[in-house]
Amino acid sequence: MSAMGRVMKITIEQYGNSVSAEIADESDFERFIIALKGLVVAAGYHPETADRELIPGDWGLYTDE
Repeated sequence: MSAMGRVMKITIEQYGNSVSAEIADESDFERFIIALKGLVVAAGYHPETADRELIPGDWGLYTDE
């Protein structure tokens, strides 16, 4: 099977509830972040918190150690 037409499913399970989204495998990272933001908002987090925590900021991935 080729990569075309395949999807990535993201699921959040919290307190007995489940929310999920499917995005095309060939989607860019921006679409992934948008889907993830929608999921965390659907799971009950405030949209401003999702924006603040998911998009900008230093995640500590690149250090000079």
